[in-house]
Amino acid sequence: MANVSLEFDPGLNVLTGSTGAGKSLILGAVNLLLGHKSPSGAIRAGADEAVVGGVLLKKGALASSRKTGLLAGLEAGRRAGAEMSVRREIRRNGRSYAFVDDEPVPLKELQRVCAAWIEPHGQNEQLRLRDRETHSIYVDAFAQHDGLVDEYKSALEQHRASERSLSEFDRELGLLREREELLRHRVDEITRAALREGELSDIEAKIRLMENAERVYEALTSAYATLEGDDGGTEGVVMPLARAEKELSRLADMDRPIAEAAARLAEAEVSLRDCAESVRRYLDRFQFDSDELRLMRDRRAHLLDLERRYGVPVDDLIAMCADWERQLESITFEDKRRRELTAVFEQSCRELRRAADELRASRREAAARLDERMTKELADLMMPGASFRTAVEFERADRSPVSVDGIPVVPRADGIDVIRFMVRTNPGETEGPLDEIASSGEVSRISLALKKTIQEVDSGTTLVFDEVDAGVGADLGGLIAEKLLELSAKYQIICITHMPQIAAIARRHLVVSKKTTRGRTYVEVHAVEGEQRRREIARMLGGDESSDKRMALAGELLGGGRKRRPPNVRP
Repeated sequence: MANVSLEFDPGLNVLTGSTGAGKSLILGAVNLLLGHKSPSGAIRAGADEAVVGGVLLKKGALASSRKTGLLAGLEAGRRAGAEMSVRREIRRNGRSYAFVDDEPVPLKELQRVCAAWIEPHGQNEQLRLRDRETHSIYVDAFAQHDGLVDEYKSALEQHRASERSLSEFDRELGLLREREELLRHRVDEITRAALREGELSDIEAKIRLMENAERVYEALTSAYATLEGDDGGTEGVVMPLARAEKELSRLADMDRPIAEAAARLAEAEVSLRDCAESVRRYLDRFQFDSDELRLMRDRRAHLLDLERRYGVPVDDLIAMCADWERQLESITFEDKRRRELTAVFEQSCRELRRAADELRASRREAAARLDERMTKELADLMMPGASFRTAVEFERADRSPVSVDGIPVVPRADGIDVIRFMVRTNPGETEGPLDEIASSGEVSRISLALKKTIQEVDSGTTLVFDEVDAGVGADLGGLIAEKLLELSAKYQIICITHMPQIAAIARRHLVVSKKTTRGRTYVEVHAVEGEQRRREIARMLGGDESSDKRMALAGELLGGGRKRRPPNVRP
């Protein structure tokens, strides 16, 4: 696709063409505006970029209530005027750029803007409808209670935030209590140990002494005998020294050196006698007690165990114990703060219950109306006797701030309800889940009926249908065309179809085709009217498009379509 420009009318627009003509490229371009990831082949060979743009009407019937807030924000941003242009550029280097009214914007803003105007319904709609988790989206869209959904989500967020705050406080409180218990244990243990600074070194010295008691006693006895003599009459060094000092003292007056020598001997005598007295006193109190040695060894083992467990010398534990006592005095458990957090949590539970109950009540009321409307729509789509029922249930929980009839239920992201579509497709058959019993064609018709029913409660959106007739027989083409025509009275519809009945009833008919020029293939889109349109309808009927019978039938379809086409009420 080199350069294609499309203009759509209000109401029903159809895109037709042979299989493989390139109709899916049109839908791909819409998806790019909606912020989808660009496919690897989005850029044409030989080009540097792919550009997709569009013009959206901001006023008139198209500007529905769903866009009011968005439009206010856009106009506050000085984007005035009846129209708004949107554009996305995909570069060869993989970068993507978004623009609104030619101003660069984040891709998310382009997606937000386009999503407010364009609602795609592709061939994967059957898969979506078969996913039970999406059923609540349909009910909420029909109920038009976005405010209740937002209130519930806000209440759930606040509840979870308050629950986290309380849990975090309790966790921190638990850690604080553990810390208090640990500190108190340490203080009690060190206090009971009655530590003294230097105690371990003193004990180790005493143990070494007591372990060598005999050798120590002999050494002390020998030292004393050497100084003072022993009981056997052996004279020690003190007495001869005293005699020598006495003899020299007699001669002190004769010469000064003799006097000095006598004085030094006197000092030595005094010193030696003091040493001898110290040794004697030590010997007098010296004794060896095996029980005392055992107690000292036990004490040393206890002190060494404290050092090992606390990882510091035992002398440092005295200062550390004092610090632990100060930490204990500073610990407070902030009971007032917990009461405040508990009050906030309980209030969030009440708000969540209120929001959940209101949303559930609105959903149940909307489900009853939806069921009635859907059953009628299915009958119009050749499903007589079929029934449609929306089951609004819940998932049980062991504990929950929310309950239904006294039963605790799981608060889900979008409400407490588990919503399931139940259908009976034929009279006399058993009702069952839509995703289990409906055929492909039945799901297509149910999907169309849902879209028509839901869209009737709002207006102002461009609906893009990609082969809404998938899986449906040609005999139902007229019915589907009628439903699309009814929708087109309130919506702009762009529909890719292979059914001639739908093509014939459209206000604007665009044909997608391919041509090859100089070895390159190009996709072209042309609006067809008159004879060209009649030939395209004849082609869609099958066989030779120039056949008189088929051309006549095509003319008949087009004539009927013009009669049923609603007036153009859109700006």
